[in-house]
Amino acid sequence: MKTEYNPRDVVTSFLKALNDQDVNLARNYIDENVSFMAPDGAPIKGAEAYINGWKGLGLSYETKKIFAEGDDVCVLYDLKFSKSGVTILGCGWYHVLGRKIDSIMVIFDPRRLLQQQK
Repeated sequence: MKTEYNPRDVVTSFLKALNDQDVNLARNYIDENVSFMAPDGAPIKGAEAYINGWKGLGLSYETKKIFAEGDDVCVLYDLKFSKSGVTILGCGWYHVLGRKIDSIMVIFDPRRLLQQQK
């Protein structure tokens, strides 16, 4: 079955909106029940919780490479945490369903962030 939308475009538009600090636009790209998992915390469920958690990070993304297969999109990027001045290479795995991102799993080594918090 052919998808009527491009999952890669959904993810890149989402990341651009976040980089532009346009959380209202970014929220349009995620499902109301989006699930989020990262190595540095408990899973987050729901668009409101995701956006509220993201706001406090001072985070931007510098994309290095994007891989897409079907509804799955994998992005390698530098995660830039402006509040702590830390940049970490990370990988995000996004699943897109019905033109919306319904799951996000981010993988990175959190040690530099944790060291900043000491």
